[in-house]
Amino acid sequence: MRLRHLLVAASVAAIVFGCGTHTVVTPDPCEGTRPVTARFTIYEVLESGTKAPSDTLANGLAHFAADERYDSCEWQIGSDTRIRTGSAFTLRFPGREVVYGEPIPIRLIARRKPDTTCFPDDDGVDTSYRYLVPLPETRSPLLGSYHGAHVDDPTDTFTVTIYVTYRDPEMTTLCSVVMRNINRGCSDTSRVSCGAVNEKNFGATIMEFDGEGSYRISDGCLNPKGIARLKGRDSIEIDYVYDRARIPKKFIGRRVK
Repeated sequence: MRLRHLLVAASVAAIVFGCGTHTVVTPDPCEGTRPVTARFTIYEVLESGTKAPSDTLANGLAHFAADERYDSCEWQIGSDTRIRTGSAFTLRFPGREVVYGEPIPIRLIARRKPDTTCFPDDDGVDTSYRYLVPLPETRSPLLGSYHGAHVDDPTDTFTVTIYVTYRDPEMTTLCSVVMRNINRGCSDTSRVSCGAVNEKNFGATIMEFDGEGSYRISDGCLNPKGIARLKGRDSIEIDYVYDRARIPKKFIGRRVK
């Protein structure tokens, strides 16, 4: 009799909880969608073609790219009345044609067939603005001193300094960009000229460097090659290889100057 009662109770529970409470969820067809929104990113481009998102420009070359697919794009750069089309393009800003430190408005008008089922008021057109700030290399935000360590030895701290040298005492003519302590102990300065030992490809938030096969033991430079990236305004990450074994290293530092 006890077994029978248990079977009856189990059957009732199955009816109540197995069938009576089942709910079918209908997916929302508008979930994850949004009205037409003009979105784009500005990239600083190095001469090698390497690029990084940046609204600050220190080498004169910028790339503009729409972040979404649109049926058409119209771009206006600053006060230039010419309209550019297409989803992406690259443009140089020579120093003689800009005012350093003065923001340049970048306008994008984007058009796409709207989803009026989800957004009845969407007209399929949106406009957005961003501002590009041109700077000379001598005012690049990347310049400065950063105290930190390699990620594989975080207790062994040291300082990496990036600065510019000039050809004249009045500091009017740029000579080169110098980076001390990458690799650690590398002075990166030539004793016969104002130039640096390692070649640099330099911008506002990104810099490529290459020892070009040179192992200058006397200057401590063991053919480093890599890339430095500014994170925000106060942190830097430098990924590189050095020495004949091409030892990989990653330096992370915080700005101290």
